[in-house]
Amino acid sequence: MRRLLAVCLSISLFVSSLWAQVPQPSPEQILGFTAASSVTERDWEQKFKAIPKPELMKQYMQRLSARPHHVGSPYDKTTPSGLWRS
Repeated sequence: MRRLLAVCLSISLFVSSLWAQVPQPSPEQILGFTAASSVTERDWEQKFKAIPKPELMKQYMQRLSARPHHVGSPYDKTTPSGLWRS
């Protein structure tokens, strides 16, 4: 039992020492992206964040919560087109 514990402890120390040697990305760089593609990704994120207009969100929520719109109901069929017209 002690031998198993010692082996597990040795393996965990070895793995943690390897993990400490992995270079960490800079704060500007997104994990999984290169430095250049991080800039492009952040630009796209800003563009997508600008798409929903906050002033229209209240109108959208009032329309969606006006009455039940379960799948297949007449009100459900008008919901997407009603939102895009407002």
